[in-house]
Amino acid sequence: MRIEEYIKLRRKQDLLDETDISRKTENIHKIIDYVFDYYKIFESDISVRKKEEKVNNRLSRYLNEINSYSDEIQQWLLQTYSRFDVKVHKYLEFLLNNDYTFLLMREGKQMKKLSYTIFSKASNKYSFLNEYPNEILCFMLEYRKICYNDNGLKLSNLKLNPKTKKFIKMYYEQNGVNLFAWANKYLDNFLNDRYAWPLSHVIIEHDEKNNELVKYDINAKRDVFCLNAVFEILDIETLMELKAHKKEIIDLLKSICIIKNY
Repeated sequence: MRIEEYIKLRRKQDLLDETDISRKTENIHKIIDYVFDYYKIFESDISVRKKEEKVNNRLSRYLNEINSYSDEIQQWLLQTYSRFDVKVHKYLEFLLNNDYTFLLMREGKQMKKLSYTIFSKASNKYSFLNEYPNEILCFMLEYRKICYNDNGLKLSNLKLNPKTKKFIKMYYEQNGVNLFAWANKYLDNFLNDRYAWPLSHVIIEHDEKNNELVKYDINAKRDVFCLNAVFEILDIETLMELKAHKKEIIDLLKSICIIKNY
């Protein structure tokens, strides 16, 4: 509304009689008040719009962060971000990235059981997540798909034993579990956590400037990559199946180390 329209409206509402000469000064003051009132409302409106614009920009930026997820998960994450100012996906991804068995879990009972652990940790940190056990499970399933899609089954660049390649593909077809994606994520965590390495698995070298270089011995004789600790957490069915193919899993891990120059 333009200022002229606003003044005209106020005149009509206040039944302002501008023909009454005796009230000329009073009428002028009223007109001045109308002008001040108009700009107060206008400034308030601008402030509200700026605030709304700021909120919308903030949510848009967050939406770009979570665009790999489905509309339903995006809506949930936006809702919690808007209400509690917490980027829930970051903490859930952190928990899942640090769980060595997550990408080995099949959908169904195994994933649901793990979701109880993740739900407990997440709701312990952010109490409002107590309301969302089902959403956390759905998030986990979607994040697993994202991890799988990011890695695919890119085995052609790896110098793998044919038996290993056959097992990885067969295991994916039968169980929907991408061992290549798991191996990449596991190595990223394990090789960056030197405190998890047994001393007998540590190689210390020196560069030209005599700087100490610490490396993991991928040819260690006993429990290379500390897989026993991972297998212990798995359910009995998965444990027996993967333990029977431990050589193939070690072959996969070693091949990734070589190609990535770990």
